[in-house]
Order: sequence, then C-alpha cells, then structure tokens
Amino acid sequence: MKKLVSLSALAVSGVMFSSSAHACAGNDHACIQRQQTIAALHNNPAMCQYGYNPNCQTQTARSSINDIPPPQVTTDQCQARPQGGKACLTIYKQDPDYKFHLMETNAQGNLVYARFYHVDGQTIKSEQWYNAQGIKHGAFKSYHPNGTQKSLGNFVNGQLQGDYKIHDENGQLIKIEHYQHDNIVLEVFYQNGKKHGQETEFDYVQTKKGLAQVIARTAQWVSGVKHGEEQFFETNHKGKTKLVKTIIWQNGKPNS
Repeated sequence: MKKLVSLSALAVSGVMFSSSAHACAGNDHACIQRQQTIAALHNNPAMCQYGYNPNCQTQTARSSINDIPPPQVTTDQCQARPQGGKACLTIYKQDPDYKFHLMETNAQGNLVYARFYHVDGQTIKSEQWYNAQGIKHGAFKSYHPNGTQKSLGNFVNGQLQGDYKIHDENGQLIKIEHYQHDNIVLEVFYQNGKKHGQETEFDYVQTKKGLAQVIARTAQWVSGVKHGEEQFFETNHKGKTKLVKTIIWQNGKPNS
C-alpha cells in the first residue's frame, strides 16, 4: 500500500487547482474538502519536476510543458480523506500526452469520485461520481480545453438516465439526448438555444438477433419551429421497418 501524504507535509499554499469550470458553494463541505485535497496534492514539491505545479520556484515554463521528460513510471501522491478512504493524484501515460487524474476511494476501497484533466494539468476534462459500491451514480460532466462545459448527464446505478446535454466550445447547447435505463430514446439538435435540425425518436425491438435499436419517428425543426416532414415508423420482430405515417409541417402548423 502506498504511503499517504499528510496535508502538512504537502505544504498547502491555499492556491486551488484550477478547474475553469465551477466553484464550491459556501456550505458544500464535500466540495471544499475535495478542493483542499486537490490543492494539497497539486502543490506537492515533487510535482515541480513535471512542470505541473505553478508555485514551484524551479518550475519549467508552462509554454514548454510538452518538452518535459515524462515520468518513467506512474507517479502517485495520496492522502487520507476525512470521511475515510483516500484521494490520489496521479500522473499517467496516455500517448502522446501525460496527464493528471484524481481518484477518490471510500473506506471499503470503492471508487467514489474520478476526475481527469486535459494535458495542461489545470483544466478539468471530465468528472464522475459513484455510489458507495463503486458504481457510476450521479452527475457526469466533461469540459472543453478552454474550460467551458462540453457535456452534462446523470447516471443511476450505472445507467444513463434523463437528459444528456452537449455544448460547443462557446457554451452553446447543440444537442440533447434523452436516456431511459442507458438506452437513448430521443435525440434533438439545437442552434442558438432553439431546436434546429432533425429530431429522432428511438425504440427497441426484440428480434431473433437480440434487442435492436430502431427509429420510431423523425421530425425537422427550424429555429424552434417544426417545419418539414415528420415521419412515423414501425419495426416488426424480424427487424424490418416500414413508414406508416407522414405529416407535413409548415412553420409550426401541420398541413391538412
């Protein structure tokens, strides 16, 4: 078992590990403890040699971070969590980049939180919460390299459930996927905050080859208004799909 590093030994400077994504609410003690843990791990002088610690006097210029020789082995810096278990900040190899990730485990050794960083070692790439058994449960968030949110979804006991939202680098919503028990049932594209493009509804049919995802309906949207063909489909247990109904929409009104 790796030796845990205490807060005092890590010389906490109070500078938070930058996420460019969110800050803790004043009464969110779990979030505050996590940020303190990250700050402590990040400010460990041992990280200076890799150029990831912005407070090191011996820090290599961040503009040349890609020139820093990568560690020959994975480097872990760990400390105990106040609620039991441990948090470990790791430099790991993923060719051609060398990045950080943070893993928190509970007293039973199960994963309760995971955070990955972009190659700059500062900006969060993704984060996921888990239940006490180490199964994905709770929010999943990912971020663009500029720090804006890329996607936001939710897991319930290991399965995607509800809306999964996807944004561009400017923070604009571009698509929503809706899930039921890890299966996508609806996909809608957006532009300037309004439905724009194709909307697709999915169904699942048991065939001889197994459960098959099929298209049940498609519709077209233009700047938040339904416009064009809306088509309805049926698929039999042999996997054959047929068009059963078409509605023509004109600026939000169906043509009779």
